[in-house]
Amino acid sequence: MTMDDATLLREYTAGQSESAFTQLVKRHVDLVHSVAFRCTRNQSTAEDITQTVFLLLARKADRLVDHPCLGAWLHRTTTYLSLRRRRSEQRRQLREALAVAHFASDMKAPPDHEPILGRLDEALERLSNLDRTAIVTRFFLEKSMKDVGDALGTTEAAAKMRVGRALDRLRIELIRRGASCSPASLAAVLHSSIVNPAPSHLAGTIAQHVAAGSVAAVVPPCSTLSFLLMSSLKSKTLVGTVIVLALLGGARYWLVPDRESPDKAPSMKSPATLPSPSAENVSAGASPAVGGRRLSQPLTEDELALARRQLRDALSLPVPKSGITWPEPRVLEALERFRNRSHSAFAVLREVIDEMSSVSEEPDSPEAFARDLARSRALLALGTLDRDLPGLRPYLWERQRTGPVGDQFDSFMSLKRLGFQASDAPALVETLTQANTVSLALNTQVTQAVRDLGLAHPEALKPFTSAILGLLDHPESRIQLRAAATLIGWPEGNDPRVVERLRNALGASGFEARVAIAGARAGGERAQPLIPDLLRSAETTKERGLRDAALRAVAHIRPDLGETHPGVAAEQARTAESEHIRSRMQSPTRTFEDLVAGLREPGSAVAAAEALADWGPAAIDQMPSLRAALAGMDEDSRDKVVEAMRRLDPAVQVERIPFDTVFSGVVHATSVLPQSTTDAASRRASEMVDEYQMFRTWRTPEELESLVRQLSTDANPVAEAFLRGIAEKDPELAAKLRRAATGSNR
Repeated sequence: MTMDDATLLREYTAGQSESAFTQLVKRHVDLVHSVAFRCTRNQSTAEDITQTVFLLLARKADRLVDHPCLGAWLHRTTTYLSLRRRRSEQRRQLREALAVAHFASDMKAPPDHEPILGRLDEALERLSNLDRTAIVTRFFLEKSMKDVGDALGTTEAAAKMRVGRALDRLRIELIRRGASCSPASLAAVLHSSIVNPAPSHLAGTIAQHVAAGSVAAVVPPCSTLSFLLMSSLKSKTLVGTVIVLALLGGARYWLVPDRESPDKAPSMKSPATLPSPSAENVSAGASPAVGGRRLSQPLTEDELALARRQLRDALSLPVPKSGITWPEPRVLEALERFRNRSHSAFAVLREVIDEMSSVSEEPDSPEAFARDLARSRALLALGTLDRDLPGLRPYLWERQRTGPVGDQFDSFMSLKRLGFQASDAPALVETLTQANTVSLALNTQVTQAVRDLGLAHPEALKPFTSAILGLLDHPESRIQLRAAATLIGWPEGNDPRVVERLRNALGASGFEARVAIAGARAGGERAQPLIPDLLRSAETTKERGLRDAALRAVAHIRPDLGETHPGVAAEQARTAESEHIRSRMQSPTRTFEDLVAGLREPGSAVAAAEALADWGPAAIDQMPSLRAALAGMDEDSRDKVVEAMRRLDPAVQVERIPFDTVFSGVVHATSVLPQSTTDAASRRASEMVDEYQMFRTWRTPEELESLVRQLSTDANPVAEAFLRGIAEKDPELAAKLRRAATGSNR
């Protein structure tokens, strides 16, 4: 009897069975080698990648035993490795033309299929996990529709529909990449040219490497971790690459959604928005410059050359271990030197982005991290240019559609900063079906942007209304959710499917519930049928931020419920108190008590701390409140609060645990979290770890002790992994945290 992949993996992980792993290699080596060769067009490179993929499989076998389709995982991992290698070779212009010619005869496809084959795997990566699994199972693994349905957890009829739709999307992606692709030509390729025999010696070579125990030597640990996180279906997908890069040289910036207020848009630290130049100003000769500044003095060629060099230097600056915030003053200063030559600044930023899009053969190296960081800075800097600069919007939309996940988010935030216009309607609607499914920020931002544009320019969105309504029946539940969260604010929100999709999401994971809550709040009176579901969500969730958001949404939709529902009344009271605190903080007659209360408000805590420091000894008793105010703050705000504490008491000690130490713990904790789970304790542990990796700042020992205690209660293996990561950077601190957690649990 032939054993399935999961059984073979279990047998291998249980007893390091060479025969089980050899069967897996023989079963899938042709698939992996075909993908690698198709992407790289180099036989030796394809063999190297094939061996690396199976060595990764050996390292991660215990985490893949429950994967729904091992072939899909192998395809994705192979494509990822192959594309990075190919881009590196393209950048260095070392095209292996002779190797391609020599081995072209090994491929079955006729010459007219070459454009499709050359982009096939890259286009597959742009599809959703379910679409990619459907195509790989049906055509790469040559399984029946019933087997496809089993892999997807659905019926044979539903699998047929899924495969058909996936093929349509794949053809569109191929056309976007310049591969002329009719339905007939795509069908011919998929039925005859996908998997070709690998060299006969390759399977044996791989098995020998695994049997010899050389997995760790061939695949570095940080590479393994990056793939582990990359393949996750949770929020770690978006941050997997960041985790590895952070350990090698610093932490990429992170734009964080308000965890206490999921209905609010994520924000970037930025100066006051500057007005865009009016048509009258331009026609009058006032030259618009970077950030909306108007400087009439033109640049000389020497000054322009200097500005270009300084901008490039600013984009390439090293990052502090605690991460960076945007905008970075040195980048903005460099941009301002271009004065009335915004198009020149645009050209420099575009050059940097394009140059830094190529990845070296060492994707996890400090050099690769520096390139990613420079590209990210440049993408965000585009959002500070003149909003009407020719070519700017099309370029950002192209990066948003085709770039990696980080580039997609950076590009979208720059477009948001420029301000969405009626002409952006087609691209925004398209993004509804493409937004990264595990990014809360991108999901909420896209739905809010489309919803707001539809209210401001209904004529621009009218041609797309039927298409968005059609998304309510999309096979992907999260795309259904985005469509519902968008439509509920429009007249079309009366469609009964809108409320039904939001109701389903409120009973799902914390991620989907947050998107649904934000949509319900935006729907106002139209969301009244969801009030029982919102209240139920608030009662059942263990996450305080989710509970408070649900109650705030109810209070916004039906303020009168505060008279009968204690939770809604309490949330209304907290909201009123926050507004009162902010108002009092702005008042010239504010009192000492107002300042103490201001420490509880994130938006006013720094100002309150600095004002309390002016009171001298009279405020010394507020030191515990000042320490408590550090929670949830970015590094700059934390430093200001600590400075205020030292003004009150120069002898005060605030131990700062560096971010790279904290992040080492986060990496290890993330590695043991399940890819998906219905267990509430595991979800809660995942959310706590996510919060620590997103707020990229130093921490106090007290904060880490609190985290370890909570993790020990909810998911002790995650707590142990977190402590192991801390111990790699600071063994003494790890021991202290372990003692604190053990003592508190007795």
